[in-house]
Amino acid sequence: MGKYMVYSEINGNGYYNGYNTVTDNWHRTYLPHQKVTYQNPDFNYPFYINALGIREHELDTAKNDSVLRILVTGDSFAEGIGAPYDSTWPRLLEKYLNQAGVNAEVIDAGVAGSDIYFAYAHYRDVLKDYHPDMVIASFNSSDYVEYLQRGGMERFHADGTTHYKQAPWYEPLYHYSRLFRALCHKFGGFWITGLFVSADDYVTDSPAITKQFADVYGQFNTQAHKNGAVLIALLHPTPFELPTNEQPIFESNIKNIAYLQQLLTQQHITAYNLTTPLKQKYAHAELASYCHPHDHHFKPIGYTYMAQVLSDSLLHSSPPNIMIAE
Repeated sequence: MGKYMVYSEINGNGYYNGYNTVTDNWHRTYLPHQKVTYQNPDFNYPFYINALGIREHELDTAKNDSVLRILVTGDSFAEGIGAPYDSTWPRLLEKYLNQAGVNAEVIDAGVAGSDIYFAYAHYRDVLKDYHPDMVIASFNSSDYVEYLQRGGMERFHADGTTHYKQAPWYEPLYHYSRLFRALCHKFGGFWITGLFVSADDYVTDSPAITKQFADVYGQFNTQAHKNGAVLIALLHPTPFELPTNEQPIFESNIKNIAYLQQLLTQQHITAYNLTTPLKQKYAHAELASYCHPHDHHFKPIGYTYMAQVLSDSLLHSSPPNIMIAE
């Protein structure tokens, strides 16, 4: 019947859950120098991976002083899954800033499946060498799910490996039996397939997790300032959190993002929360008009509006965040 499929199954890629993973490094990237084609019921387009393992052209660490180099980090929404390369919000942000007279270069280091911890580690260890003047570290509620499956900084082991959390003992039953999944969701209160946490526990634990996110943003900010860069936190909702008929769990996510913005402001970290403008734009629109129905990422029109709001925020902030371009 297609009930209780996990995200990877919805997109035709078989069963995968976000637990039990061990990798041999601290960074979440693609394999370098490859051509990737996303093929699912919603879209099909190829893109290329550079030497750094990100969806970008090849980059030079050297930078002209007249160029405002902006580094974007984040997950699949930052990478721009659901849109061709030229229609992602980092690409469009570069376009809008240049149209406004800013000599800007935007490096999109977003990677599908990344989160704020991977983004921080990648910047600290590798991306800082590209000398960005500004780092936009994006964040959305999927980071909470990934924290519950992966943990925080403790995932990074001293031997250079990364270890996610262990799934519960009954995970094999969940893997192979849709009936068992149905029982978990009906009687265990699970709300996301593949996440072994009840909706009630998720809501209860979210404020404490939000404080953990604020802490890693603080470390990120320290590293950025050390390297002469300005850190901007970009907080945004996911498409399903925009409609007016929100479910309680989505309302909790919106509150979590607002709380994170409050915590970051207390640390004197500039945080743009796109929830209000995006909800004003799409709250009464059909979900399918801006969101892919199976993949659940924004369509290009959604990324376009994100880029417009962010570019306006950067250009008209007080004090201005784009001083180098003046």
